Amino acid sequence: MRDWLSSHTQAQHANGQIEVVVTSAGSIAALVCEVMGLPDASWYSLLRVIRNASLTEVLYSKGKVSLLSFNGVSHLPPQLNTSM
Repeated sequence: MRDWLSSHTQAQHANGQIEVVVTSAGSIAALVCEVMGLPDASWYSLLRVIRNASLTEVLYSKGKVSLLSFNGVSHLPPQLNTSM
């Protein structure tokens, strides 16, 4: 994840470009650990709380990566708010 994040954020992107990445909870947990500077041991704790089809937003701006939102499910009806 570190290598991907580093190479991806160093690529030239148009100003204001939006990218959508669809992936699994494990990858999201690893990305959040990296962005927030958390130890690798935090991965499992994050993995346990990530909801299915949740939204996590990461902002890359001026050479920095920031977590804007994590595990959002407001777009889902209650019956689809599930986890692993």
